[in-house]
Amino acid sequence: MQPISCVSSILLFSSDPCQVAIQLYDELAKEEKTWPLRAEAVKEVQGLVHWIKDQWEAMFGVKLITAIQ
Repeated sequence: MQPISCVSSILLFSSDPCQVAIQLYDELAKEEKTWPLRAEAVKEVQGLVHWIKDQWEAMFGVKLITAIQ
């Protein structure tokens, strides 16, 4: 498990809107990871992304990078 502070960006996929990749960077271990996730519905992905963004942006005071590939 990683704390939300390790999230470095979120990738969305125009070819598959039910897929999302959460990119993480662990500063202590100097290690990058990607958590690929797939939901059954676009609303689930949107809900997850909004929740992560809200928490992360409240913590850091800047926008979280969200990219569409």
